[in-house]
Amino acid sequence: MDQFGNDLKKVLQAGLGAVATGLEKAQDAIEDLSKKGEPIYEQAKAAVVDAVDKAKQAINDSAKPQVDEFVNNLQQFSGEELAKIRTALDDLAQKAADAMNPPAADEPKDEPAPAEEEKTQELGKDEGKA
Repeated sequence: MDQFGNDLKKVLQAGLGAVATGLEKAQDAIEDLSKKGEPIYEQAKAAVVDAVDKAKQAINDSAKPQVDEFVNNLQQFSGEELAKIRTALDDLAQKAADAMNPPAADEPKDEPAPAEEEKTQELGKDEGKA
């Protein structure tokens, strides 16, 4: 019986030794693969950064002629038409500024002017007549 206990103990120790050896080998393999993959990772990283830079440059380069062409086309408009364009651009700039800086939660929202309320009420009355 004593021999059986010793044999069982040796089998368990051999199993634990096999697991420990397997873990060591796996750790070594992971370390080796990591070292081999590091230069490839750096190359891929550099390629992605380069591609992003080229894409940004291409976007900037393609947008510039469009802006220049738009500005050149503005020369064909009359003063009155340019004033309308300026008003529209000012409105767009204000909306963009408002979107970037929303009012704080405790600030009251702008209420429509009384004249605007009257127009809205008159439009509602006119629609009811139709």
